[in-house]
Amino acid sequence: LNEEYLASNESLNESKQSLLTLNNELEERVSKRTNELQESEKRLRNIMDTIPQIAWTSTRDGGVNFYNKRWFEYTGLNFEETKAWGWKTVIHPDDLQYNLDQLNLILEKGVGGEFEIREKSKTGEYRWHLVRMQPIYNDDGAIRLWAGTATDIQELKLLQQQKDDFISIASHELKTPVTTLKASLQFMQMQKSNLSTDKLDDMIDRANRSV
Repeated sequence: LNEEYLASNESLNESKQSLLTLNNELEERVSKRTNELQESEKRLRNIMDTIPQIAWTSTRDGGVNFYNKRWFEYTGLNFEETKAWGWKTVIHPDDLQYNLDQLNLILEKGVGGEFEIREKSKTGEYRWHLVRMQPIYNDDGAIRLWAGTATDIQELKLLQQQKDDFISIASHELKTPVTTLKASLQFMQMQKSNLSTDKLDDMIDRANRSV
């Protein structure tokens, strides 16, 4: 019995040692992987700091945990004022609910998306921005974090508005001569057998002026 006890105790010690070795190896792997992820996020944030657009990263539920330098330059705010969901103070009141709806839709679907909103600068001016968000995945395919950018498209929106205004004015201005031209042609069509030469010349002149 004593020999069996000693053998059993030795086997138990060997098992404990094996478990301890396995646990140490697991901790080393977790620590190595954690360091790799931290280095990966650091590289991503360094890249974000070099681009001209506003950029950020957020957690899986959408809470912002990093902004690039451009965000602070544009808003004039610090990280504590805009971390997590504090960025909502920068969004135009008329665009806030739309922003939240689009953000929730992107988070629910788990795929990238984009939308346009107005964001307030440190001077109090609201400028249009194109917001884009993309998920960043772990090795197992789960979303680790979100990366977002906001590109200033104010000049593009102004040009679009100018084009729309021009088309609207041109369309309105075209209605009168086209209507007159159509009326002249319809009158000549209906009265072609009864028109005198003078009347016909007058209608043709009117039509030409409209053209």
